[in-house]
Amino acid sequence: MENIRGCSVFTGKNIKIGFEKDVIVEVTELSDSKRLPYISPGFLDTQVNGYYGLDYSSGNLEQSDVMQITRML
Repeated sequence: MENIRGCSVFTGKNIKIGFEKDVIVEVTELSDSKRLPYISPGFLDTQVNGYYGLDYSSGNLEQSDVMQITRML
């Protein structure tokens, strides 16, 4: 099993993440207070502010604009 160590962005405590074949098999809290780099899951921002030159925040947004963005996505 391979592992990585870091500071959890959720708890601020040091953790060790064990994985095998790209699958996480264990997460354990470490008792040491050594300063480690932060470690976190990959966050994904799914917010869409517009598309293809059409902006949801535009003062002149029409229903047809929203429909067009939806079709293009």
